[in-house]
Amino acid sequence: MAKKEPVKKISATEMEEEIVDVPVEKTPDQLASDYLAGWQRALADYENLKRNASQERTEFAKYATAALIQDLLPTIDYFDAAMRQPPNTERCDEATQKEIQNWLIGIGHVQKLLLDKLTEQGLTVLEPVGMFNPNEQESAEERESDQPEGTILQVLQRGFKLFDKLIRPARVVVAKAKNTIN
Repeated sequence: MAKKEPVKKISATEMEEEIVDVPVEKTPDQLASDYLAGWQRALADYENLKRNASQERTEFAKYATAALIQDLLPTIDYFDAAMRQPPNTERCDEATQKEIQNWLIGIGHVQKLLLDKLTEQGLTVLEPVGMFNPNEQESAEERESDQPEGTILQVLQRGFKLFDKLIRPARVVVAKAKNTIN
């Protein structure tokens, strides 16, 4: 026969310590409140997700043309060079001079049309003047000058921004102090 173990006497305090937390059933109102709070959190998370996705789509669409615009920048540079160096018409007769002049006007209109369309897509042309700004300009050369040091003397190539992002800095010649060593 099995030996009986003596019954251990436990005090009321020890008994309270031994009681395991038994989950208490929630009332229907408490359950409804918990479900409502969970549903509201899920709805808020969904609204945040929709807003973030919309912002990402807008940002993507805003810069979707960036690669195309960057590919067109050399074309703008060629237009600039062509307009700076018109052909010499001194030895041409008056009719030929007039034709060349009209041709240059037409090229200028095409250049303006291209820049206008790119501006509609968010492109901003940077036309630097005044003091050198390293955030938007690149110094291609420093030249001694009577101008204050850091003054832009010449723009070699225009810079461009697409909305708020710099896509190409302007290349400039910057003044430096004259060498006064005798």
